[in-house]
Amino acid sequence: FKFIKSGFSSLTLPTNTLNQNNPYVINWDYSGNISTIKIDLLDDNNNFKTNIIDNSNASLKTYTWTPTLDKTMLQNNNVKIRISDISNNAGSIDSSVFTIVKPSLTIFTTSIQNNNNKIIMSNNNTYDISWNHQLDIAKINLFLMKNNIKVLINNNAIVSNRPVNNKPYTWNLPLTTQNVSDISGSGYYIRIEDVDDIADPVDSPVFEIIAPKFSSLTIPSTVNQNQNTIINWDYSGNINTVKIDLIDA
Repeated sequence: FKFIKSGFSSLTLPTNTLNQNNPYVINWDYSGNISTIKIDLLDDNNNFKTNIIDNSNASLKTYTWTPTLDKTMLQNNNVKIRISDISNNAGSIDSSVFTIVKPSLTIFTTSIQNNNNKIIMSNNNTYDISWNHQLDIAKINLFLMKNNIKVLINNNAIVSNRPVNNKPYTWNLPLTTQNVSDISGSGYYIRIEDVDDIADPVDSPVFEIIAPKFSSLTIPSTVNQNQNTIINWDYSGNINTVKIDLIDA
């Protein structure tokens, strides 16, 4: 008679690139006496990342796995699968290294770019913000940013928890009264974030915000009663109608 040493002979996946939240079939084969196995995910340096299944029947020789890794696990997305004999009699076998593709976002601010990358605050002005996504993303947040800082009051979003397929978002201006006085100038951009923090945030091209405000007011230092006097002013943004009042000093 002949002794057959227990051991794994093959471990295969259907592709070298797997998408987050999609199902994939893992197949294996073995010889000898292996009753129970576990399947682990490791990075390409053999560091343990997560257990996929514990105490599975080895004779099934197949398992359907849906990667649902958090952002930390996806930082190094070059990984491999290891199947091990629970009894340790047959050791283990590793798959080849493969890649897990995480969800991703792109952002479009075409209406701003078509306006020479300028936003003019006005009660009548709106700007469409749109985006595309790959793989499974549920909801997004949009933030107004400058120098990597969220500039709206208390880090408020332009819009929060918006279903990813509910696009575009029409941004109505002006902002709040407080923001009109605080926010103007160049270097602003919009950041889109995955609410579940799996996809990386993505930034729009930079643009300028032109707030409606007066920049100058000139009048002669001496004004004579009952004589016409020219008053000059200048402004930025969208101001349609003004009033002029006389007040004491």
